Amino acid sequence: MNTTAFYKPLSVPDFVREMFKDERCLHQGLTDQRRVALQKELFGLRVTHRHLQPNRTHRIERVSMRGANRETFEYEGQPVTVADYFARKYNIRLQYPNLQCIVERKGCMIPMELCTLVSGQHCRKKLSEIQTSTLIRSTATDPTARFQKVMEAVQKTRQASTAYLNEFGMSIDGTPVEVPGRVLPPPRLELERDTTGRRPEDGVWRTNRFNRPVELKKWAFVLHGVQLQVSAIIDTLMRQASVAGMQPAPPVYVQYFPPNMSEKQMLQAVKNTVDVDITVVVLGRSTSYAVLKSEAETSDLEMRTQCVKEDKLRKKFNNTFADNLLLKMNTKCGGWNWRLYPQDRPVQLQSPFMIVGADVNHPAVGDTSTPSIAAIVASVDSGPTMYYCVTSVQMRSKDKNRVEYIVDLENMFGECLDAFQRGTKTLPRIIYIYRDGVAEAQLDAVRYHEITALRAACKKIRPDYTPPMTFIVVQKRHHVRFKPKLNSEGTTRMRNIPAGTVVNSGIVHPVFSDFYLCSHQGPIGTSVPAHYHIVHDDANHKQTEIEKLSYFLCYTYARCSKSVSIPAPAYYAHLAATRAKEYIKGQLYGGDSSASLSSGDSSRLLKDFAVAQQVCQSLKGSMYFV
Repeated sequence: MNTTAFYKPLSVPDFVREMFKDERCLHQGLTDQRRVALQKELFGLRVTHRHLQPNRTHRIERVSMRGANRETFEYEGQPVTVADYFARKYNIRLQYPNLQCIVERKGCMIPMELCTLVSGQHCRKKLSEIQTSTLIRSTATDPTARFQKVMEAVQKTRQASTAYLNEFGMSIDGTPVEVPGRVLPPPRLELERDTTGRRPEDGVWRTNRFNRPVELKKWAFVLHGVQLQVSAIIDTLMRQASVAGMQPAPPVYVQYFPPNMSEKQMLQAVKNTVDVDITVVVLGRSTSYAVLKSEAETSDLEMRTQCVKEDKLRKKFNNTFADNLLLKMNTKCGGWNWRLYPQDRPVQLQSPFMIVGADVNHPAVGDTSTPSIAAIVASVDSGPTMYYCVTSVQMRSKDKNRVEYIVDLENMFGECLDAFQRGTKTLPRIIYIYRDGVAEAQLDAVRYHEITALRAACKKIRPDYTPPMTFIVVQKRHHVRFKPKLNSEGTTRMRNIPAGTVVNSGIVHPVFSDFYLCSHQGPIGTSVPAHYHIVHDDANHKQTEIEKLSYFLCYTYARCSKSVSIPAPAYYAHLAATRAKEYIKGQLYGGDSSASLSSGDSSRLLKDFAVAQQVCQSLKGSMYFV
């Protein structure tokens, strides 16, 4: 049972009115910034035309640069505006002649007021924070209610298909499967300067002082196109940084930059004025996050930045918000917030080890010119808290299908091994790989290609270097859900299964090694467990050892003081791939993800993409992606 968002079947002007909350833009036309935003939102959607047959649909390609009364084309040998054409041809006088036109795939321009969105179109784009919050609140269902809805749906299916099932001697059981589960104890965490460690309760803990705080002495605070009183914000940040042990000093540079100054000019001004460890940037409405990050992290500026949106500072800034910012800032600057308590680490983490996270981020459905982004992160300390990151781009195969395995994994992993050896003066004796984003149908192909590449990288380091490897695929997109048999055994007000619940029998594969693990607290809706497939294991671990290791790694995620739903390295790989995607959007698309590049020169494009996503060397060994 899934829930998703659909577009309302509105006329396009009504859609514009709802999107921008501004009636004037319908009469005056859209500013260029709003035009680009609308184009991004409408790209690929289907519309019907009021002046034509209502059952024929047309797909939106872009939004015209000018209004209908200024866009011209040749008609009966003379130039005519779109507005005049519809007045002559269809006797339609436009209500919004200054408003831009919809441009369809064959280049045909249609006034927006004549277009209506077709109902039932799935919204594949990322929802805004308000939309996401509304969707979650309206659809969150506790496990008991969810299971009741599922059983009702099964009962209807049984009644409708009984005759057909009887023909084959089959039946459908209308009750959920009951399976045994157990709850793993949480790890002890080294918080602040603990000598004994502390165990979180149901995947949540509080910490004041970071385990290894960096000093916040040299930092800047800048605003791009935002007029805001910042003294109280800076005071709160410094107060919370002091509590965290960062020994803060006031920012050495505080400056407002107008919205017409580019992101590059702003960063260059900071760089030319002061030498800082990190710059907090308040993003205005005109600021492109993608452009800012690509300029800061892939150019010769080589700057660490911590971005925060203007509306968050105006509406939500408090001690908790400041604490969450500092979690990221401390990690980016080389500190760590907490780590697994040394005496409580799984036995696998007692000798030199490497934990690897890997993910491939694919472009949207139908986008054949943008590459997939592959990312791997590899632990370089005993925490494991610090990770080295490498990303790469890969185009579709010759038959235009997406490539699910990481094409350049051998070189990427070789770079990680070099970084590990430089930092520790040794090589890992055992390697664990957590691979995200693989469908079950692709498990064998990914396992074959990627294990082969990992082994080849090891042999390049040293011909006799063959450390045991354990390759685990983590999946979140599945339909398995659990509820406690007794509500009293559930946690939070939703009565979800507790963090650490593992199921490894009854519903798992009869031959291969797999298990379900719910590693996080479920405060809203029904918790979604992660599905782990152990597809390769040279070290012949007991499955319970892999379960414990996977669960413990969910407590090492630096961005929040909660256990997360998948192991931290897999999460980090996803963040790194997403950041590389932002670099490409910032450099090649000017921050506009709705723009497209020609797919005819794919070899040149691949080189452009590869250069665009390459983070500068000085940041590569840091956790810049958090």
